[in-house]
Amino acid sequence: SWKQRLWHYLVNLRGLLRRADRILAVSQSTASDIIDRYQVSKEKIEIIYSGIGEQNQVQDRNSLELIEVQKKYQLPYRFILSLGTLEPRKNLISLLRAFEVFHRSAVGELLKYDLVIAGVPGWKCQEFLQAVRTSPVRHHIHLLGFVDEHDKPALYNLASVFVYPSFYEGFGFPPLEALACGLPVITSHSSSLPEIIGQAGILIDPYRPDEIREALYQILSDKSYRESLQGKAIQQAKKFSWERTSAELLQSEFGM
Repeated sequence: SWKQRLWHYLVNLRGLLRRADRILAVSQSTASDIIDRYQVSKEKIEIIYSGIGEQNQVQDRNSLELIEVQKKYQLPYRFILSLGTLEPRKNLISLLRAFEVFHRSAVGELLKYDLVIAGVPGWKCQEFLQAVRTSPVRHHIHLLGFVDEHDKPALYNLASVFVYPSFYEGFGFPPLEALACGLPVITSHSSSLPEIIGQAGILIDPYRPDEIREALYQILSDKSYRESLQGKAIQQAKKFSWERTSAELLQSEFGM
């Protein structure tokens, strides 16, 4: 939006980066972007990954908290989840197209999966909302809007798979939070996301909805594969904690 562009102009990020004595980047991707876009010396930059809160963890599917969250948002029993602001960068239109094909070709148990998208409307979201309204599988799509921060871990635990086909992320909290809750993740092979996901999920080309569909089928139709991803997800998420972030910060030049 013009307001966002004005804010970026007034902040003058290029000037801030060049005046800074040291720069802390939350991913290798972000560090590379700073170097390439603003011609900042890599010697000024240190990479320390962000963390996630301990509330993101595996919960009992039959717990009272999960049952209450399911009722609160009127969630289906089995669903594919995505979470984030409804804006072009999140590439939700590709997820929608992939789900349409997935649902049309589904048989047996796969027909029972709905698509749940949580997140507030952002800039240029009308095209996506119109696509949902006119979708041939619109009755199997649930737009939750704003979700309470406290409810997010329960939402991850209730879902069967998390899909995050974003074009660009400087770090990417939602897929990491999903991993911590033992949820298999499908996300883009672009920007920082491969750094965050590692080998614990499926990386897809965000410009190819067919890859999202294939990944959905692979996870939801193969229980043993899904369970192997769940184990990897929890281990991968353990690498990202605020305790580790703060310890690395204190040991760095920033903490001197």
